[in-house]
Amino acid sequence: MPQVTLSETLLSNPDVVAVALLRVLEHLAPASRHGDVGLTVPLAALHLPGVGDLSVPIVLTLGEPSIDAAERSVPVRLKSRASERIFPKFSGVLRVHPVAEHRADLVLDGRYTPPAGLLGALADATLLRSAAHLSLRAFLGRLADGVAREIETPEVLFFEHSRVLPEPGSPVAYVEGHERQAHPDRG
Repeated sequence: MPQVTLSETLLSNPDVVAVALLRVLEHLAPASRHGDVGLTVPLAALHLPGVGDLSVPIVLTLGEPSIDAAERSVPVRLKSRASERIFPKFSGVLRVHPVAEHRADLVLDGRYTPPAGLLGALADATLLRSAAHLSLRAFLGRLADGVAREIETPEVLFFEHSRVLPEPGSPVAYVEGHERQAHPDRG
């Protein structure tokens, strides 16, 4: 079972990111049971010319959220709605790891099981591993984007302002790459 650890950075208070993440997951899990959530494999990134993306509808199952001194986490499982025999399953945890007062890493950490036993493990070792990583990277990116949008909702902004008082005039800048802007109106 190959290990996967991926992260996205959000420029907001870690407690606020954790609240926003739970709100996003509470919407995604039921939507996944209706076929509205998928993992996308960007086939062009696998150097397959003239081929678009492959999207596989998934079921997202959440475990009980936990809080320890350093992190907030939610166990997650992803599996194909169509056939578990031809698509991998993922089991792991989403963690909100504090980096600074107004910066948190959203980490997806876990293992996926390639389908089709030994043949699937061989295909994963030679060709499909990058497809699995790319699809999980895209999933985490969509989650981070959803969290950044959720942070801007009135309910989460109220939560943030009631718990966290940022320094006046402290800008939050958009950072290229895997970082998300949480408060575009502050900079």
